[in-house]
Amino acid sequence: MMGNEGTSTTPVFDSVGLLERVDGDVSLFQELLTLFFADYDSAIQAIGDAISAQDSGALESSAHSVKSAVGNLGASQAFELAYKLELMGRNANLTEASARLEQFQTAVAEFKEEAEKFIRSNG
Repeated sequence: MMGNEGTSTTPVFDSVGLLERVDGDVSLFQELLTLFFADYDSAIQAIGDAISAQDSGALESSAHSVKSAVGNLGASQAFELAYKLELMGRNANLTEASARLEQFQTAVAEFKEEAEKFIRSNG
């Protein structure tokens, strides 16, 4: 996939790491996933607004929050992309931020699909 450099070898979903974080409790993971997606649209909106306004501080802050959430859920590719967005904000270099946000949204969609399969198989 074009423009996805650095994420091709990273798994979409780190189920092993996730199970360690929730102590094997798949229902807890399901609850955390539900909570994440309840706030997802507003988080994406905040990142998009920061990019549109060229507000590097807001981008850094919003991307950092999302990075923490996807990291806790085991969404490895999304975590890497959120980290890149956070760094773009920190470095006030928003040139590729819109493209990176699109990649992040794709990674989250792929993660959601994998996570739902995991829940069906293990729940």
